Parts: sequence; structure tokens; C-alpha cells
Amino acid sequence: MLQSNQTLCALVLAATVTCCGPGSNSGPVKLTTQPQQSHKSQPKKFPYHKNMVFETKDGVQYDFDLFVYKNGAVLIDPLQQNMGPLIFSEPSPASGYVNVNPGDYFVLTDRLQENTRIWRYAILHPPTNEVWFEELAGGTYSVQYILPSATGVINVGFGAFGFTVNGWNERLSIDLNGDGLLDGESTPITKKDGTRLFEKDLLQ
Repeated sequence: MLQSNQTLCALVLAATVTCCGPGSNSGPVKLTTQPQQSHKSQPKKFPYHKNMVFETKDGVQYDFDLFVYKNGAVLIDPLQQNMGPLIFSEPSPASGYVNVNPGDYFVLTDRLQENTRIWRYAILHPPTNEVWFEELAGGTYSVQYILPSATGVINVGFGAFGFTVNGWNERLSIDLNGDGLLDGESTPITKKDGTRLFEKDLLQ
């Protein structure tokens, strides 16, 4: 049994404490609890910067900066000499079947989404029917296209990626996943550990 001269009685129910006895404040005192941390991801604030450092399945290493806006990402090369949009999506009827402009970077990932390259469309050279590309990890490549179809193929170790030259404005239509279709599909950056980064992951 509680002694009559006890100065503190505690009843912990529904996070409420009642104090009683000589010199105590009368009335209930509401305990305040720390709000639980929400695990829901916070909306991204645009634009924002993201440093991309990763290795591909076959050992190619990338290190570059992205500045992400609500409508897409801009890539800056490691030497900060070139910058341009990073293209994840294939062309579609809505885009007029063209998706890559001179100066744009684009993601090449095989149809199984296991390996990735990031290239830049540098320049079109009509006198020799060539398109010059730059590999972001290092190296410049000349790829020939044939006439009258104005089509060519980018060959990398894990796949072949067809393209068509739109001669009047020098834009390219590139099959970014090597499945032979231009259907507006989005292709991811795939890292060595199998992690896949889609454009929607940057924009959501």
C-alpha cells in the first residue's frame, strides 16, 4: 500500500502523468513524444547535382557529373570540356523517330540490361559517310553509315546498336538497347553489381 506522505504518484496510461502530494502541481501533465521519422523519400528539389562513379560489368569505369532538371539530365565530362543532355530513351513516333542531337550523350545498354556504355555524338562527316562518337570513359570512334538508307551500326563488346542519320538536320535515331526496334523504350545505366538506374529514378 502506498504511504500517505508519498510525494509522487505516477500512473502511466495513454502517455499521461498525474502528480499529487504536497507542493505538486495539480492536474494532468501531457507527455510529449518524439515524432517518428518518416521513411518516405522526400521529393527531389530541381535542379540538383549528382556525381556518378561506377564500374560496368566488363570493367569500364565512369566518373562524371550530372545536373538533373525536371525534364532531364545534363552530363558534364570528367575534364569539363563538353556538356550535353544524357539520352535514356529511344525515338518514337511522338519524337519524329529522332532522339540524339550533335553534342548529346546517350546510354547504350544491351537488351538484357546487363552492361552499359555511355557515348557522345560528336560530329557528322558527310564527305566520308561517317559519324564520329566519343566514349565517355575514353576514346573516339568513327562509324560509317551506308547510303541511300543512311544507316549504320555501333558495335561494342556486348551488342550492336543500329542508327539512322537524318541528313537535313544531322540528328540521329539510335536503337539504345539493340533489339532492332525504335519504340520509345527507356534504357538504364547498369552497374557492375547489377544496379540499374533509369531516367525516371533521377526525375522522381
